Amino acid sequence: MKENQRKQIVDGLRDIRDAVAEVLRRDEKLGRPAGAILAAIAEIENAVNDAGIPPAQADSGGNFQKRRNKPKRYARETVGGIEMLAEYREDNAIPLRTPKEVLFALVEILSDANRRVSFGELQKKLAKRVGTPPADYQARIAIRFLMSQDARLISREKAKYHLCETENSSLAIKRVWSGL
Repeated sequence: MKENQRKQIVDGLRDIRDAVAEVLRRDEKLGRPAGAILAAIAEIENAVNDAGIPPAQADSGGNFQKRRNKPKRYARETVGGIEMLAEYREDNAIPLRTPKEVLFALVEILSDANRRVSFGELQKKLAKRVGTPPADYQARIAIRFLMSQDARLISREKAKYHLCETENSSLAIKRVWSGL
């Protein structure tokens, strides 16, 4: 994909996102459908940004590992009246986002579990907790943030996740969220 094509797509998606945000400002009851639209836009943006770098080829040259471990910055944002956690990467101006609701639900699920939980099980429990299954990338953003130096609330061992905080988990996530 040529750079000018990529820019046109990114600009068009940004315009769509802005229009959805404007609709939400006028009618907050449209939050869920707008959230689905924004999630779809993010998936398209990710596909555009990843175009031409298939993981199988990148891994053999070491590029995948370099991309995977790039520094990330997290921020609180409000998009269309919905509080979101945004993950910014050094090599991409477009953030990945997940609703605050997914982040808080993930901590509650791990707190209730009192054991290590696989990603698949987390996704099933998240779907029950928030009403609709969040996109995989949204759960992964929340997990990366909760494992990051900014939060340090969960850890991963043998492809399963658990809380590593000893304090009350609901207080811990509120503290971390307010610190963003």
